[in-house]
Amino acid sequence: MDPPSDHILETACLRAVEAFQSSLTPGSDPALRSRRPPRVLSRPTAGAVDYAAARLWELTGFHERALDALKQAIIAASGEDQTRLYNALVRCATQLGREAETASWLEPFAAENPAIGLWSGHLFLAARDPFQAAEALERCVERVNDPALRRAATDARLRALLELGRLGDAIDLSLAAIGWFPEDALALRADLAGLLTGAGRHEDALAEAERVLAADPSLAKVQFIRGAALVRLGRTSEGTAALEDAVQRDPTLAEQVEWLLGGPPG
Repeated sequence: MDPPSDHILETACLRAVEAFQSSLTPGSDPALRSRRPPRVLSRPTAGAVDYAAARLWELTGFHERALDALKQAIIAASGEDQTRLYNALVRCATQLGREAETASWLEPFAAENPAIGLWSGHLFLAARDPFQAAEALERCVERVNDPALRRAATDARLRALLELGRLGDAIDLSLAAIGWFPEDALALRADLAGLLTGAGRHEDALAEAERVLAADPSLAKVQFIRGAALVRLGRTSEGTAALEDAVQRDPTLAEQVEWLLGGPPG
């Protein structure tokens, strides 16, 4: 909730917002307008004005007012780049514990701008609704061309699918992502190896792990996945050697290795 004892600050912010908004209207004081330099920057859009007001409310702790102003800004700024608006919207909704409500409010805008699925998906995940998150993020992954937004949506959808226990769909998405983002193929294949292990596909996991380690043998977690796959395939001596190498590179893996080999945790 908004700070109950900050009425003076709230009034000051409200007056500042009103003054800023009125200074940008055609009815502003002509004397003030005449003092402006000959070369004036383009007038801020309505969405930009609402965003500025929202940031003032957010920075002073009035998140309810900030959330309302951000919604107005998103409506007014239709068709513009709204990344900063959505980022601020997620922050304020999270601060207020209104993630699910805000995600649902955003959803109708996705028909015009499928990238919105990235932010509504994150909000649904924060609200512990991975089903709605996966649906929203799928639209973003399938229809957005911006590589950075699509990659972020892919990572978030993988999380939602794993929370739903849809491991097969997560593996399919990881395989597709390797083709979409070749510059990140090594990291994506490392993650894929872990997913294949979780699905009990140990031969496939071993193949992916060895492919990653051929490019970068220093990755302890991938060496652990390789060792685990070897052990589960009955190649115990090779697997144990790989697991020991993984622990040498990353001692935090020791407890997982002990559990895997059947011993008590250290």
